[in-house]
Amino acid sequence: MAQGIVTYKSGALANAAWIEGGANPNSKFYFKTEFGVGVTASAVDGPTAGYTQNSSTTTCTSLVSLCASPSSLVFEALVKFIGTGASGAAGLAAVAANTIPTLGTTAGIYFRKVANDIVLTVKGSGTDNIVVAPFTTNAVRLGFHYEAGVYSIYLDGELAVTKAGEMPSNALRALFGGSASGNNLECAYLVAGGDR
Repeated sequence: MAQGIVTYKSGALANAAWIEGGANPNSKFYFKTEFGVGVTASAVDGPTAGYTQNSSTTTCTSLVSLCASPSSLVFEALVKFIGTGASGAAGLAAVAANTIPTLGTTAGIYFRKVANDIVLTVKGSGTDNIVVAPFTTNAVRLGFHYEAGVYSIYLDGELAVTKAGEMPSNALRALFGGSASGNNLECAYLVAGGDR
């Protein structure tokens, strides 16, 4: 993976301590797919990294849980919402492999559309929808860095907003795609890393 996809806290994401769900927390873990109809993915650089796709081809999840209650976490995805985008999501969620989440109810940290905005939903003991940008159907890079109880949220590599928030205590899997019938999000790549 090329250096400098985005920079968080003055460090290239590609140099972060990656989560791959296995014994080596320094191994990279990411999905990569091309924009297109339906959701397809391939996992790279992780011995236990992998993905699974639900039968309706609307959602992909990692085969393994990546983390639970990490103190530090980085995430980025290049996504394109389709149509209304109402059921599209990219992030980390407390779902079983091959499972479609209920957005806003399922625990996790994921980008989605709410009203006319792209938000980062942080769902733990409560729910916080942090507005990142106005909704768009253009491809956008969405990322966050969580550390010391604060989310620094990025849009196209630029800091958009910071906000204090909780880290869900659930075991989280990587997630992208739609949450209902029909594919409302396309993903070009998804990366995550940090401590576990």
